[in-house]
Amino acid sequence: MRILTELPGIVLRPPRPDDAERLSRIADSAQVYRMVRDAFPHPYTLAHAQEFIRLCLEKDPLREFAITENDLVVGMTGYHPQADVYRFSAELGYFIAESHWGRGIATAAVKALADHAFRTTELHRLYAGVFSSNPASMRVLEKAGFRPEGIAEGHVFKDGRFQDEHRFALLRESARP
Repeated sequence: MRILTELPGIVLRPPRPDDAERLSRIADSAQVYRMVRDAFPHPYTLAHAQEFIRLCLEKDPLREFAITENDLVVGMTGYHPQADVYRFSAELGYFIAESHWGRGIATAAVKALADHAFRTTELHRLYAGVFSSNPASMRVLEKAGFRPEGIAEGHVFKDGRFQDEHRFALLRESARP
C-alpha cells in the first residue's frame, strides 16, 4: 500500500524491517524527543526501531506509516483509534527527521493520512495534542485543516517543566474532498 501526498516524491507506505537503521537515527534526535511523549524511547536504538516496525506491521488494518522521500524514511505518522464512547475518534501523531523540517513534508503527510483514515475507516474525528513548546507542529496541523479546540494549561510535564497542551481536531465532514 502506498499513499501519495501532494508533494512529489513524498509517499506514505508501510514501514519495512530494512527501514530500522535509518528510523533509529532519525528518532534518536534530542530535538525530536523534546516534541513527543516520554513513552518514546530516548536514546532510540536500533532494537527500538526494529520492535516498533514489528508492532506496526502486526496491526490490521495498518495504521502507522513510514513517511518517505524517494522511498527513504524521513519520518513516521499514524493514528490510534480510541475506545468506548470515543470509538469514532483517533489520535494522530507524526515526527519528521530534523534534516527535513520546514519543507512541508509533515503537513503533506498529515493531510494524506487524514484522507486515508476517513476514506478507509468509520472514524468521525482525528485529533492531536501539541506541546506549547512546539509551534511548528501547530502550524502543520492548521495547514492540514485541523482546527484548534482548546488549551489544557499545565497538562504536560516534559523536560522538567509543565507545559500547556494545545488540542487540534479534524472532523470527517470538514476534511478535504
